[in-house]
Amino acid sequence: MNFGTDIIFLSGLRSAGTKKDGQQFGGIFYPAHTKNGVPVNARWEGTCYLNRKDYTDASNTKHEGSSETIRIVAWNSNNSKPGKGLADILAKCVSVGKELSASFNLKSFNKRLFVDNVLVTDSKGNTV
Repeated sequence: MNFGTDIIFLSGLRSAGTKKDGQQFGGIFYPAHTKNGVPVNARWEGTCYLNRKDYTDASNTKHEGSSETIRIVAWNSNNSKPGKGLADILAKCVSVGKELSASFNLKSFNKRLFVDNVLVTDSKGNTV
């Protein structure tokens, strides 16, 4: 069986920040805890923008740059020392507008989509 790898390097990301309780933070830190008797490592979640530059193609047509929104989740490892894990470091260092460059593993997930606090559904009423 063949296995692929999905490591990607992103440079020049900008922290978009996260609002919680009316305050703006670089991200949200969730400390280590136990859930149903199983230990869960600390994690940090943040949103970043990848802003692409304007460019001119071969036919001299100008194209406006685009912006991608990227959700980043970082976990402390099982053997990280207290306060020294990746989630701990990001929680201490990332502020709104901070530039980040790092290598990432891609993970996709399904998420419910809300617009103006209303769940988005298709014509049959299924969640998008």
